[in-house]
Amino acid sequence: MAVALIALLAGGAVLFAEGQDLSNWSIEQERTEHEIEASDEVQIVNPWGAVNLRAGDGEKVVVSTVNQRHREDPRESNVYVQEIPSGLIIRIGFDDPPGVEERSEWQARRVDVGVFVPEGLAVSIRTTDNEIEVRNLVGRADLESTTGDITFRGGGGLRARSDSGSIFAQFHRSDWPLPVEIETRSGDIRAELLEGAAATAHVETRGRITTDFSIAIDRAAGSRLKNARATIGAGGQTLRLASHSGAVRLLTLIVPEESAD
Repeated sequence: MAVALIALLAGGAVLFAEGQDLSNWSIEQERTEHEIEASDEVQIVNPWGAVNLRAGDGEKVVVSTVNQRHREDPRESNVYVQEIPSGLIIRIGFDDPPGVEERSEWQARRVDVGVFVPEGLAVSIRTTDNEIEVRNLVGRADLESTTGDITFRGGGGLRARSDSGSIFAQFHRSDWPLPVEIETRSGDIRAELLEGAAATAHVETRGRITTDFSIAIDRAAGSRLKNARATIGAGGQTLRLASHSGAVRLLTLIVPEESAD
């Protein structure tokens, strides 16, 4: 499990200024395990880096962090875990020793997080200008990044929001138990549904709409805002895709359900 989590973090961005002396920087790894009931939820808040989550048949929540830190920066990163009635809140933060003033050369520091959870867990993830990626989750996902991109591959209900990041969602079931809501202000949206899926799609954007499905588009005279509706298959759960100005693509995924990735 530890090897797998470190591997999924290997793609995390390590950001340095051009010409910066890399010998002054260290990469530190940490791993913790947490007990949780499969029916509960996990909330993850990481304003310092990306969050990469995988779901599987394990019974614990496993958190691995990769901390990129200047060697002279005394602030230690920490994984703060709080038990709440519905499950766990996991926050990434720093100890802040008194009298320490941040130096400009420390600003490239980041903490990327890899999380393994039981597949039926409900998950909430918050970042700022960093990416979120979720795979194989069956339970509900609530994902939000201020400017980072969001990638979701799974079968549960989804709520995903980003101000300027793009959002990619690939659904590995032909139906899902909860509504799907994907929203971004200026980023693009791409949603892929299994061939044979049943849903009622609503699309709203001032950008381009591309789809594999029959769709009706309404636009008021003098307005760039387009409102579109598509009944996919026999219709079913709501799928809402909304971008203020980005392009929206609603496409068919032609692969067997158990092989979708």
